[in-house]
Amino acid sequence: MKFIIIFITVFEIFSISGYSQNQAYSNYLLKLDKSRIEFSVKYANAKNKDSVIKEAKEFLFRSYQSIFEYWYGTKWDFNGTTRIPGQGRIACGYFVTNTLVDLGFNIPRIKWAQAASEVFITKLVDRKDIKRFSNQNVSDVRKYLLLGGKGIYLVGLDQHVGFVLVDSN
Repeated sequence: MKFIIIFITVFEIFSISGYSQNQAYSNYLLKLDKSRIEFSVKYANAKNKDSVIKEAKEFLFRSYQSIFEYWYGTKWDFNGTTRIPGQGRIACGYFVTNTLVDLGFNIPRIKWAQAASEVFITKLVDRKDIKRFSNQNVSDVRKYLLLGGKGIYLVGLDQHVGFVLVDSN
């Protein structure tokens, strides 16, 4: 019971400081945490672990789409470091690492946000799954992504990092 009282008090403090517009995001992140725990239990008890992995991947895909929507309209700045969607300014590296952390990835958010994209791409992705393009036109990259199928692709450029979402369309 103490946890609930403390939790409500924290939300009241944030509301006073203008955080109320982001309560929906905070609530969404709490639901994600609950779902991650449920997937963990489901996986531990599953006879067919592959089906749980498949379900968790689909959940992660949908969750990413939802998280992105909360960040729409947040102003961009090369030096932006906001942690709160819609407030302050955000740089591409901070956007990527914020969303990864919010989805439950245990990563050094600030360190990676300030690093070249290759630093964290090589830590998150098996080397065999990393594709490098140099002096290629956009249509070649697009074809590669579409052939890769539905998913969220982490893309690093010389001075930028971001996500490309490929869905069934």
